[in-house]
Amino acid sequence: MATTDYDHIRDLATGAVRPEGIDLTCLTLDVEEIFHRFIFGQEWDVSELSMGMSTSRLSYGDAPFVLLPVFPSRVFRQSSIYILADGPVKRPADLKGRRIGVPEWGQTAGIYTRGWLEH
Repeated sequence: MATTDYDHIRDLATGAVRPEGIDLTCLTLDVEEIFHRFIFGQEWDVSELSMGMSTSRLSYGDAPFVLLPVFPSRVFRQSSIYILADGPVKRPADLKGRRIGVPEWGQTAGIYTRGWLEH
């Protein structure tokens, strides 16, 4: 199983906690490497994969995997919005009608952020 180093699954990843009934080997890597190696090489039986990437692959019929609704990355996504300290945006309502940049359209954090801003 390939995942990133998250504090809430660290005991499982380090082997301090062993699941019953399966032989589990955990790899801890950067998410970019995990996603690339799983999508293009299917190197593991179980892998962390972004919601954005996995649903995109499913929508194109290009998903040789089964999705489980388990999301180990748990981040308060609103903490990813940055504004200029001396700019015109002072509160969330000031973002209405503004252009907002995201690193990648299908990136899960960007999907969450766009949804949060829209609603």
